[in-house]
Amino acid sequence: MPICAANSVSTSSSTRPIIELPVRQPEGASAVKKDDLKADSSRSTSGNGLPTWPVPSFKFIVEAINEGILLCDLDGKLLYVNERMAQMLGYRVDEMVGDSLFSFMAAPWAERARKNLERRAQGISEVIEHEFRTADDQPLQTLVSTQPIRVTGEAYEASLVAITDISERVKARTRLKRSEESFRTLIENSPEGIVIHRDEQVVYANPAMAELLEYESPADLIGIRVDSFVLCEESRAAARQANKRKARAQRAPLPHIELRLRTRNGERVVVEETRFEGTFDGQPAMISLIRDISQRKRLQARTMALDRLVVAGTLAAGVGHEINNPLAFLTGHLDLVHTGVDECLDLVERFGASDADLDTDRSDISDILLDIQHSLRAATRGAHRIRDIIDHLRMFTRDEVAPPYPIEVSEVLETSIRMASHQLPANTRLVRDYGSVPPALGHESSLGQVLLNMLINAAHAIEAADSDRGVLRVVLDQLDGWVTIDIEDSGVGIAQSHLDRIFDPFFTTKEPDQGTGLGLSISKQLIERMGGELDVDSAPGEGTRFQVRLPAAPELGAE
Repeated sequence: MPICAANSVSTSSSTRPIIELPVRQPEGASAVKKDDLKADSSRSTSGNGLPTWPVPSFKFIVEAINEGILLCDLDGKLLYVNERMAQMLGYRVDEMVGDSLFSFMAAPWAERARKNLERRAQGISEVIEHEFRTADDQPLQTLVSTQPIRVTGEAYEASLVAITDISERVKARTRLKRSEESFRTLIENSPEGIVIHRDEQVVYANPAMAELLEYESPADLIGIRVDSFVLCEESRAAARQANKRKARAQRAPLPHIELRLRTRNGERVVVEETRFEGTFDGQPAMISLIRDISQRKRLQARTMALDRLVVAGTLAAGVGHEINNPLAFLTGHLDLVHTGVDECLDLVERFGASDADLDTDRSDISDILLDIQHSLRAATRGAHRIRDIIDHLRMFTRDEVAPPYPIEVSEVLETSIRMASHQLPANTRLVRDYGSVPPALGHESSLGQVLLNMLINAAHAIEAADSDRGVLRVVLDQLDGWVTIDIEDSGVGIAQSHLDRIFDPFFTTKEPDQGTGLGLSISKQLIERMGGELDVDSAPGEGTRFQVRLPAAPELGAE
């Protein structure tokens, strides 16, 4: 292929090949060499006072930049290679010039390069990724910018190529791709459900999520709305807002919330959802991690039932003491009734006596009947007392699944105190400090179980302190929309190392025959189920304070 003399390429092995292309320079300026760019204080200045710099030659530009530059004809013969290009491939310049471009790449890439040169002949410029082979036969990933060149006429006869080493970029991209593939494999095989949604519409679901909701494949979930399988969306939103407020206040990650889902076949599933913001397919999305806790809830229900049995066993002595007094009262008065009835019957048999005797008998009968009436009323009160005790016992053993409802906290508190009073050591001073509080949202049985548990723990702590006079203080108050119950004891206190674990299941510092380690764990779950909070504050030798906070019930007519 003819190359004009003005743009000739020397291929002599003794001299470094150089191509000279015409460079447009300012009128009146002459071509400059590399040395011409050194600082010269005598250099002329332009009209604005700035120095006038000559335009560098093509050779200087391509040797100065940090990119590989090569020029080849459309058959792939290398006409020019700059020093940087030779360094990138591990050759000398004179080893490359005159050789075929295709000899510096693997066969599949050489075939692509031939097709690329065909497009250069059509005047098409491209920026593509390409792989070369280095002198030690290692792949070199590059970004290639190609430009067709006219040399002698109208037809394109050569290709000028700028080459950037992107090996590290490609490695990073490969690592990212592998990471994404590994991550997708992890998601696809995760035993927990994962659903990604945008504007409450599902854009991705993994197989575990499809199985949980009883869909045949994850694809069946794509496009459906989240509220089509989430029950009580309003409760879900309210719980999430409450969790956000709690997370901000505690500077902690957003906690999970408990939800009920409806499967495709209408079954109900209890799950925990952890939601966070992320990116999916390059756009913002919400990612929800779903864990099926149905089995756990059933186990918790059995565990709570067991704890209620433990509480019932603890209550047995107190219930026996509570019932014994009214029962003795009842039986005593029933005995009086029985005696009075016998006497009345004897008097009736004597009605045949004289009128004087009859008047006396009538007076005696009237007195006896009055005594019987009094005894019956007393027996009735005793029976009512026993009924009340049984009702209180039922309150502690009732399993409530309904949503929290307004309850009078002081009544539940007093019932719990009566039930636990027999556990208090002798000479313990019970201090009640009840403020005026509105009803709270909760469950009577659950709150009674929690309060009884804490009162019994306080009694044990006071007894362990071996003090001549212990103090148990019960405070009822309200604060910022909460009804608060504080139970403070003057007992031995709790070590800091134990405070961090006090609500863990099966953790206890008591002897095996005195506790299961489930009481406080279950108490915390019960309070949180009612939308409340349970905290503890203690120090060794300074006693312990438990605080229960329940949401105050809204006033009637309030929105």
